[in-house]
Amino acid sequence: MNRSGWEYFLIISIVGFSLILSVGLYAKRDRVFKERLLILELSRLRSHVIAYMLEYKQHPSDLKLWTKDYGLKVDPFGNPYHYDPRSGWVSTTTPSHKHW
Repeated sequence: MNRSGWEYFLIISIVGFSLILSVGLYAKRDRVFKERLLILELSRLRSHVIAYMLEYKQHPSDLKLWTKDYGLKVDPFGNPYHYDPRSGWVSTTTPSHKHW
């Protein structure tokens, strides 16, 4: 059975579109997963700061102890965490997530 050029074009177009759609869905799910993980990690680090403050009545000088223990030197997007020892606030440099 011989196929015409249009049939090949149609098959290749459908396969190509399916691949593009699959990659897009994977990227979206990956981003959502990383966002949720970032929220969890920030919550964990902030909880440690609060616990430290309750026990020692001062802000910790840095986060090295917790970031080393948990391996949290960078957030899930690959950006470093920032800690302000005056306010005790942990943040990230990931642009759309500074308010978390």
